[in-house]
Amino acid sequence: TPKKIFEHVAAIRRETEIPIVVMSYYNPIVQFGVDRFMNRFADCGGDGLIIPDLPIEEADEVVHAARAVGIDTIFLIAPTTPDDRIAKICAYSTGFVYLVSLLGVTGVRERISGMVQMLIQRVVEKRPDIPVAVGFGISKLEHVRELVANGAQGVIVGSAIVELIAAHKDEPERMISALETFCAEIKAATRA
Repeated sequence: TPKKIFEHVAAIRRETEIPIVVMSYYNPIVQFGVDRFMNRFADCGGDGLIIPDLPIEEADEVVHAARAVGIDTIFLIAPTTPDDRIAKICAYSTGFVYLVSLLGVTGVRERISGMVQMLIQRVVEKRPDIPVAVGFGISKLEHVRELVANGAQGVIVGSAIVELIAAHKDEPERMISALETFCAEIKAATRA
């Protein structure tokens, strides 16, 4: 629920200045009230929003409300996105652009699609000033190194972290240690 999101963001913000980006479906934001949601999210320390089911054609209200309170709007670009739509998505995006590395569902993968390098280049051509972060299937250090070498400024890792949490759910100290190690290695790989 939005209330829980605000509580979690506020608690995290008390511990760190690292930017906090939340992914949410559009409906809970609409039900809460777009302006009200953005104001509360900003007040509790949120920095950016990813709303994967919000089409660019319907994003004006969200983008306006977010920009009014300094919240970044991050939109997704898939390998099949046409160039004219990439340009529009880039225009609506602040913070970074989220490139989806593959077609299909997210999850751990052995290899990164060869389409990703071309997709990064297509985005950079449209808007060279915005960082590009790649997600979906990113789980290995070699994925990160390859993406950074091809022009990505960041990576988004989800399923691999969820798997680490699940593997150590009964051992909180080992879970935290494993997460710290994995995240530090991923971060270091972005700078290699």
